[in-house]
Order: sequence, then structure tokens, then C-alpha cells
Amino acid sequence: MAEIPQAVSVDIYGQIYNLRGTDTQYIERLAALVDAKMRAVASHGATVDSLRVAV
Repeated sequence: MAEIPQAVSVDIYGQIYNLRGTDTQYIERLAALVDAKMRAVASHGATVDSLRVAV
């Protein structure tokens, strides 16, 4: 029997994303990792544009 995807809201670099998946804890941990990496990149540059930081 397949698991039913659950909705979870995560904050990545100041933006809220509503994601769905079967393992919400994994999604939250992954989002926290992405957020931390984006903040680390942003701290070394002059831009605050989230798209540029993500790229």
C-alpha cells in the first residue's frame, strides 16, 4: 500500500513553500539544509536576490 503524500510548509531563505511528500521530516530537514546553504552563500556576496543566491 502506497503512503499518502502529506503537505508541509517550509521556509527557505525567507520564502514559504508548500510541499508534498510521504516523509515530512525529511522534507523539513532538506529545506533547513538548503536554507542554511543559501544563507552561507549570501553572507559572502553583495546580493540579497534569492534567485541569484540559489543559482
